[in-house]
Amino acid sequence: MRSPRKRLCRGCQQTFFEPYKRWGRARRYCSQQCKDKATLALRPSRQVQHNCANCQKSFVGLKQVRYCSRRCGIMHRISQEGRTILPRECAQCRKSFTPRRQEAKYCSTACGHLAQRKPKHEKRASLKLKWARDLAKRRMLLAVQCEDIQPRAIFERDNWICGICKKRVGKKYRYPHPLSACLDHIMPISKGGTYTARNVQCAHNRCNSRKSNHLHAARTQAKAHQPSNRGRRSGKARQEKAAIASSR
Repeated sequence: MRSPRKRLCRGCQQTFFEPYKRWGRARRYCSQQCKDKATLALRPSRQVQHNCANCQKSFVGLKQVRYCSRRCGIMHRISQEGRTILPRECAQCRKSFTPRRQEAKYCSTACGHLAQRKPKHEKRASLKLKWARDLAKRRMLLAVQCEDIQPRAIFERDNWICGICKKRVGKKYRYPHPLSACLDHIMPISKGGTYTARNVQCAHNRCNSRKSNHLHAARTQAKAHQPSNRGRRSGKARQEKAAIASSR
């Protein structure tokens, strides 16, 4: 679930959070009340005097508006249905609100999204658990030799040196950082390799991703980073041009 986006209300000029959506126009106002006020300010001819259907207070609004506020609308509908729901405190922002449903915990959808967001350490733990399950499933399907390997012990054995690029791996980086430490299979499991301490090595996450399931990682990496001949060709062309000019 993606995090809500931060917006600026055009009516009250305060920031609010809009739930993530893949398409559609972005919200311009934090509430329907702000939208109505902005519409009335732009079109004074649409202003009509009303009496609130719940609290009987006089207010100025659009023709189709029946209540002076959103809370009055909710309270009026609840009273018509014969329910009794008292105001409660939002579990996220700690503000008092009148819920529409008995089981509601949050005053808005944005507060619900913020409350459901997991901390980074919980996300990292769930990802590690998922990778461990995927690896166990793959090992079971391929029926390869397996050992109980501690990644930290492998990193210490290799002195925190990447086995692919031969550079040092930083201990401070954590997954999914490209320079974080990970285990790389020297002989890929998909090509008959085993999940043993002799077949794994310390590597950067970025180097391991580039290697994929290739055997000659250093060769493919050198080929990928081979300098182009564009500069040589341009220098050669310049020399030929200078020789032609001098001969004239």
